[in-house]
Amino acid sequence: MKKTKKPVFQPLPGTFMMMGIIGFTISLIYSISGKLDLSWGVSFILVFLIIILASIKSMTPTGKI
Repeated sequence: MKKTKKPVFQPLPGTFMMMGIIGFTISLIYSISGKLDLSWGVSFILVFLIIILASIKSMTPTGKI
């Protein structure tokens, strides 16, 4: 039986995580204050949360030392 290889994630630049955190914060503030419609705010928050999670996933070690 053939073993499947575990996918290797390339590290993302630090600016990617910074962009996700800043975008998440701005979207949250704007949607709470009412400057941004709630449906748009939730959509932006989800997108930036996915960006943050992707950058966290790329920071985890691959097991190779």
